[in-house]
Amino acid sequence: MDLPKISIITPVFNGEPTIEHCIKSVASQTYPNFEHIFMDGRSTDNTVGILQENAEKYDHLCFYSEADKGIYDAMNKGLEKATGEWVFFLGVDDTFFDSKVLDGLFASESLEGYDLLYGAIIHSGTQKRFFFRFDKERLSLMNMSHQGLFTHRRVFQKIGNFSLRYKTLSDYEFNMRWFGDGSFRVKYLDQVITVYNEVGFSFTYFDKSFYRDKLKLISRYLKIDKSHAAFPAAANLVCNIQIKNRDFLNAIKSALQASWSSGKSFYLRRAFREIFNSVVA
Repeated sequence: MDLPKISIITPVFNGEPTIEHCIKSVASQTYPNFEHIFMDGRSTDNTVGILQENAEKYDHLCFYSEADKGIYDAMNKGLEKATGEWVFFLGVDDTFFDSKVLDGLFASESLEGYDLLYGAIIHSGTQKRFFFRFDKERLSLMNMSHQGLFTHRRVFQKIGNFSLRYKTLSDYEFNMRWFGDGSFRVKYLDQVITVYNEVGFSFTYFDKSFYRDKLKLISRYLKIDKSHAAFPAAANLVCNIQIKNRDFLNAIKSALQASWSSGKSFYLRRAFREIFNSVVA
């Protein structure tokens, strides 16, 4: 059986504290056909030095160091360099769960005709395991982590690469696009793919532009609009996140949409109460 080539892409900027663990995690994979591409955004620490040293050690590792416009620009550039049939994005502070992850998926599974594979992730600090079978209602509430998602190249060829509009949640917008397309075959994997570091930039940064647009995105791609029963819950969740990050004006707009679609004023009254408590606290 011909084993498909896997392209593992890691965007990095000043990743010296964790990059060695990431490199070794990939290098330990027993699967024989993969490449590991690092897209460095002109790091000012010893990231490039570590990459140079390891590129001499591992034939599967290569790196490029050039200015970029953020995480998703680096990921898009990595896609241009990738030669694999399947693509996986691994954070510089993340690792594969064990050395058999790729082997277990691509050496023993029948993947003919599948376009996307997704499994579970574990948060490194809490050790909490996140695994869900996604439908459009679940995706309207929470993202499918790219650390657990393998994507065939034909998906990018059909729907395009990552948008540069959002700093940390363009993968969420991308997931809505392919999910809403409806033509891709998706396989759920009941196994852990990666150990995910929950203190990185993407985990702590509030992507204001994304949450301002999120309800429009779920309406456009997932067909969940104000007439859909799931819409109030999605709007309320957006409102909560905006209040938490003190984006009060947009929180009121989200609460208005939740109240209007549900026919209940509860969401708007609760939003005003939470905003008041935040301001006077």
